[in-house]
Amino acid sequence: MTREHLNRTPAESEHALRALRWFLVIAMIIVIGVTGYRLIEGWSWLESIYMVAITMSTVGFGETRPLSDAGHLFTIFFIMLSVGTIGFALAQLVNFALEGHIGGFRRERRMQKKIDKLSEHNIVCGFGRVGQEVVSELRLRGGTAMIIDLNPPVEELEGENICYLRGNASSEEVLLQAGILRARCLIAAMDSDTENVFTVLTARTLNPDLQLIARASEPGTSRKLMMVGANRVISPYVTSGRRMAAMAMQPEVVDFLEQFNQPLDEIGLELGKVEVTPNCELDQHSLAEVDLRRRSGAMVLAVYTSDGVVFNPDAHMQLESGQRLMVLGSRQQLIKLKEMAAGAKS
Repeated sequence: MTREHLNRTPAESEHALRALRWFLVIAMIIVIGVTGYRLIEGWSWLESIYMVAITMSTVGFGETRPLSDAGHLFTIFFIMLSVGTIGFALAQLVNFALEGHIGGFRRERRMQKKIDKLSEHNIVCGFGRVGQEVVSELRLRGGTAMIIDLNPPVEELEGENICYLRGNASSEEVLLQAGILRARCLIAAMDSDTENVFTVLTARTLNPDLQLIARASEPGTSRKLMMVGANRVISPYVTSGRRMAAMAMQPEVVDFLEQFNQPLDEIGLELGKVEVTPNCELDQHSLAEVDLRRRSGAMVLAVYTSDGVVFNPDAHMQLESGQRLMVLGSRQQLIKLKEMAAGAKS
């Protein structure tokens, strides 16, 4: 069974079943007609098929041969059976086609209205194995994900209240429909490196400030993705290879880091980013002077300065407005630290 069949909604499946039933009815009528002329008149298969065709189509051509009385009676019966039934069947098939088209159009309009309300969302291009994991993790961490895929699993996504678009992610029109101008991030997670490159290029052209993360399968693709505007490039094969090597050499370290792959709130911790504002308690003071660890309980992991990132800063590092602190702590500890970084000096 193809993915397209699996993606049908119950209504679409019912329409398809109705269409199949009417096709079978028409085929059965044809078989009855051909068999009847073959047995009653003794005609060849070709002559019987020809007679059935001109009778069902009502084109008015003459009979292949003169009919017997039994043949006349069978023809009257066959006309009454075939013309009325086939006319009704064709009407049902046309109705099926129209219902499917109109139903799909209405569904797309409803989904577009939902997408138009999104803001600061994450656009995930490609809903394969990688894309599915990305969406799952985004939702687990409280982010909003919307999907662009050539053949999205419509029923599954609607059941989980996830927005989606059916289309090519490298298309400007599709990206604009996805709300790329209001989005927080775009993740190109398609299986094709070529599609990822074109998608990143188009997205960067439409929104120069957008955070762009892309998947790369081939070694040379990472450089191309960075050249066309990707902020980050992830290679599943490189990442998994390094991880497996680390597990072999330092299993305890990997086990420790593995704890942070689960939602941090499950272990009572959160990662947060705090910006130092002018004239706050932290501005123009060293880490030792403000004593962040004792006063807030949060741990400073890194400081983002104008010159780069300082990891594991020492106690004498001077803090200045505009710097951002990457911190680890409980939710209450982060709230306390943010208050210190935002409030004016007492």
